[in-house]
Amino acid sequence: MPKSSISVLVAALALAVAGAGCVASLGEMRAKPAQRVLVAPGRYGDLGGCVAAGLQEAPAAGFWGFRLKPGDLRLEVVRRDDQQTMTVTGYPSLAMDMPALDLVFRQESERVRIELREGPTRQAILDDTWAIVQRCANQTPRG
Repeated sequence: MPKSSISVLVAALALAVAGAGCVASLGEMRAKPAQRVLVAPGRYGDLGGCVAAGLQEAPAAGFWGFRLKPGDLRLEVVRRDDQQTMTVTGYPSLAMDMPALDLVFRQESERVRIELREGPTRQAILDDTWAIVQRCANQTPRG
């Protein structure tokens, strides 16, 4: 690979990293209103687990893909039984601290409130993720 190509790649990477400094934290992301909300019958752990599994099994765009897909995400799943909540946060493989999306599953009596927030990556990933959420809400056992 010619030195000029390597220089261009290094410059592009440096620009991406520099731009990451102005990215909102996960806490700031969660403080904003959700882009999508669904209230469905069921248990937060069942729905959150179904969505996490669906994201892991989803197709990936791969290294050269220009559109981030759910299968490209590295997931962080946190279950808090004392608060009856579960979070599923998806990070692009190369951006360890910049979440692409965040899902919160909160038990509300016999129903679960699901909130989806998009991170600062501005990728068109919400529709694919929301389809997984809706599929899980329709097939997860109630109660």
